[in-house]
Amino acid sequence: MKTFTRRMIALSMTAALGLSSAGLAFADNYKDETVYVLANPDGSARRVIVSDYLSNPDGADTIADVSNLEKIQNVKGDETFTLDGTVLTWDAKGNDIYYRGTTDKALPVTLSVRFLLDGEEISPEELAGKSGRVTVRFDYENTQYEEREINGAVQKVYVPFAAITGIVLDNEHFRNVEVTGGKLVNDGERTAIVGLAFPGMEETLGLENDKVSIP
Repeated sequence: MKTFTRRMIALSMTAALGLSSAGLAFADNYKDETVYVLANPDGSARRVIVSDYLSNPDGADTIADVSNLEKIQNVKGDETFTLDGTVLTWDAKGNDIYYRGTTDKALPVTLSVRFLLDGEEISPEELAGKSGRVTVRFDYENTQYEEREINGAVQKVYVPFAAITGIVLDNEHFRNVEVTGGKLVNDGERTAIVGLAFPGMEETLGLENDKVSIP
């Protein structure tokens, strides 16, 4: 049996809104986890779907994982599993495992969305149907950290997450679109926007944002 340990998770959000995440491997056997969040207009989570990939480079017959997900299902094969508490044991048959499930647990990175019309804050319900210069601002808060003493001072060290937010706008209703801290692609009919942020990274590294800016 191969026992699997999650090493490091990077979290991403898309505005679907979906959270996407990539795991960083420190050994041949690793777990890659992606979290998708279907969000309400204010950024609060409406539904959370987690997708996991378990590598099996040695072709082990079984793989043990730890998971508190619900409604777990294999998405790329017919391998089955047994669940004992939070211990998930896959009958891998030498294969990699791709599975997904849902969770209602609190997310390690929270998202809030603000809407402004001509510089004045407005609710998304009030914004619908109006015209003017619209600003949509996405703010993230990393809630996963430890306090460590560094050079004689206590400092918060945050778990490293990358938060990616994506949104697609119809060009019939939106024009002159600009993005700060991201990229956009316009295909003539729609404008796709992707923003990237690393919440807590700047504080963890102790950087001065007038010299090095991390979104």
